[in-house]
Amino acid sequence: MSADLVRLAVTDTVAGQPCVVSMSHARELWDEVTEQDREQLRLIARYRFANWVRNEYGITLSEEHLDALPVAAYMA
Repeated sequence: MSADLVRLAVTDTVAGQPCVVSMSHARELWDEVTEQDREQLRLIARYRFANWVRNEYGITLSEEHLDALPVAAYMA
């Protein structure tokens, strides 16, 4: 992995199993956008997690659950 990426990781327990869904962005993108833009990227990560959960487990997460999902950003 290269430190030229920022990885956003969403974690939660689904059907009793720990689950992680992540996505990467170029570090330049992350460094140059506003905090509002970063929040949009976090929201996209949450929706990708929710879509993955629905596809893998047939579970639809509530909006409240989706909004509460933690999103960690770290250099990769």
